[in-house]
Amino acid sequence: MNEVIENRIDLLDGGERSVLQAAAVVGPRFWPGAVAAALGTSADTVERSLRTLSQRDLVREQLDSSMAEEPEYRFRHALVSDVCYERLPLAERIARHTRTADWLDARVDSRGTELADVVAHHRFTAHETARALGLDPRPYAAPALAALLHAGRRAAMLNAYDVAAVHVARANELIGSVGPDEPLTPPNGTVLNGSGSPVPGHLSEASARLGVELLATELALYRDSAGFLAGTGPDRLAELAALLYRARDHGGAARAWTLLGQIAWLRGDRPGALRCLDRAVELFDSWPDTPEKAQTYAELGRLHMLNYEHVPALGATQIAAEIAERLGLVELRANALITIGMCRYQSGDPAGLSSLQESLAFCQAHQLPSERRAAQHVADALREEGQRLRAHSAPVPAPVRAGPAADPAPGDDALAALFEGDWDHFFAIADSFLDSPTGEDDLRVRGARGWMRALRGDQAGAAQDVAQALDIARSRGFWRLTWTALAHGALCETLLQRPDDAERMLIELAETWRRMRTIASGEWVAAAGHAAVRLGEDAAAALRDALGDAPHHTAWSRAALSSLDGTLAAARGDLAGAARCHLTAAERYAVVGSQTDRMLALGGAVRVLSAVDARSTAAKDEVAAFAGRNRIVSLF
Repeated sequence: MNEVIENRIDLLDGGERSVLQAAAVVGPRFWPGAVAAALGTSADTVERSLRTLSQRDLVREQLDSSMAEEPEYRFRHALVSDVCYERLPLAERIARHTRTADWLDARVDSRGTELADVVAHHRFTAHETARALGLDPRPYAAPALAALLHAGRRAAMLNAYDVAAVHVARANELIGSVGPDEPLTPPNGTVLNGSGSPVPGHLSEASARLGVELLATELALYRDSAGFLAGTGPDRLAELAALLYRARDHGGAARAWTLLGQIAWLRGDRPGALRCLDRAVELFDSWPDTPEKAQTYAELGRLHMLNYEHVPALGATQIAAEIAERLGLVELRANALITIGMCRYQSGDPAGLSSLQESLAFCQAHQLPSERRAAQHVADALREEGQRLRAHSAPVPAPVRAGPAADPAPGDDALAALFEGDWDHFFAIADSFLDSPTGEDDLRVRGARGWMRALRGDQAGAAQDVAQALDIARSRGFWRLTWTALAHGALCETLLQRPDDAERMLIELAETWRRMRTIASGEWVAAAGHAAVRLGEDAAAALRDALGDAPHHTAWSRAALSSLDGTLAAARGDLAGAARCHLTAAERYAVVGSQTDRMLALGGAVRVLSAVDARSTAAKDEVAAFAGRNRIVSLF
């Protein structure tokens, strides 16, 4: 087959053969401008040859082009490209790879596009070919190192960790070839920092060496976050932040601080995460837009979003989205759109759910790794709205990232058992999950186990869960954790006959939640409602008043409000109205898919139904059957 192809190539005239060989250097897809640059000739000459080569069935023009204002071509068969490339002398390959990379650097901002890998390939190949010929490879080292760092960073941002690791390994090979005072400057004249982004000033081999180690450290964190956190990785990352700053690589130092912020977030240390990300933003402030700068703002926005701080969340994330759009960073822009959508939903914006769904459609249209995150947030919002069937019918894609972070959370299985009313299964999962490092911060599962233990007569275990959940929540600094611990803790304290403690928890919950102007999440509002109902009129009125300020009522908050209205109606002597409210609450909990919450609400109905409604016997029987099946010894 190779001989047949060689014969066909030999039949071409010299100009056509040179164009075909130059195209083989450019790659599997090529453009007339790139081929012309590789040859050092005009684009018109190349286009005429390509038309002839297309007629000879050696290449074909594509319907669409990935390069603006340039037609795109591909070889009819990969073997044609291979034969042409192998016949090209090594010395000529060096010049043509270099010219191709120069053309790409001048034509597009390869740092923000999928062409980053292509540029890195050309730069590295030129260096390695020069070394293989015994030529001085140093002139090619700095551009190759810069391109490899660019490509490695982009691959890491796309979760393509194996690809990024290859770039890191090659970059390490080149470190010794870069002079101690040589800046990382590709032919387009832009000076690059140690992590491969354009920066002001002059940065050298020392910064490059630290930049390569920084990227390698980042890959270690993303590939095995649990192992990284348990080892010396965080300490070395802090050292790198200081070393990069002293090397005048503020961009690299800012990236290190961004990673330290992610580590603090993984550890549940919100104040620490904010300190790290604020430091990163400060270092990036005077620097031009880079992918790393956009990612720092995106992380800061996401951290604020997770704590329901909508104004700073939207401010930081909008900056990230604007930088990402300017640089063509599709994946990073998608993550910013997801954060913006979730922030809008949590703040009660009527268009919030639609915004989230649009971000999911954007991820799907571009086939991005962030589709999983978008799908998860859409499913969470649908469940808040009581649309559990729609939430379950939209499958969440499998995670791209390998390692412990990719495993399904046992906490979700425990909550599913709770919603189904299968308490034995819940305890079987929760007891092992909450003792694991990944389960420590799941305060919804821990909080629920606390009051479930109380209902089963395990007072010591219940009290322990309440105390531990509150300690964890207060140490982490996230409102979501605090409200969850307070709500489930209040219900548990009520069942343990400690009403004063329960009331204090509900007061703190209402006061702090009211300040944040966000939705009342199903993670805690049902438990808070059950607690207030059991405490009586004053607690129910106070929580009812607080929930009245919600910017948007979800299916969960509407169910809790119905229970509270039932307690208040009973206090006024309106037993018929109270029964209707409690039964409405039970129906609403059935719609959101929680059999356990339905039974707790139905227990409230039983107390008033006997006086006004013949359905009291059926309700009592159902509650009793549920209690017996789940070995509940305490009364509803």
